[in-house]
Amino acid sequence: MAPRSNQPMNPTVQEIVAGLVERFDLATLGTRMEAIKERFEQKLEQKLLANNASLIAKLCSQISATQQPISPRLAQQTHHTTPTTSPHLFEPETSSNNPIPPTPL
Repeated sequence: MAPRSNQPMNPTVQEIVAGLVERFDLATLGTRMEAIKERFEQKLEQKLLANNASLIAKLCSQISATQQPISPRLAQQTHHTTPTTSPHLFEPETSSNNPIPPTPL
């Protein structure tokens, strides 16, 4: 067996922990997390906008493909005037038109 040297080849646990603490202190970690969150939100928003634009384009092409010109006869039917109503619908009710029996006590 080879004798162990006094100089370790790998860093000690304390050195690793000290390096991690130095690298990931809470203030720095919070700042990094905020930056990551903002980048993620921006990318997500860009993807959603792109997807929405794509869906809108597909819907528009489907709508235009399925639309048919309105025939003149159908156009006349859809552009009619306001329907007339019977005048009796707006007359006040009288006892002769609709008698209401008295409620028993």
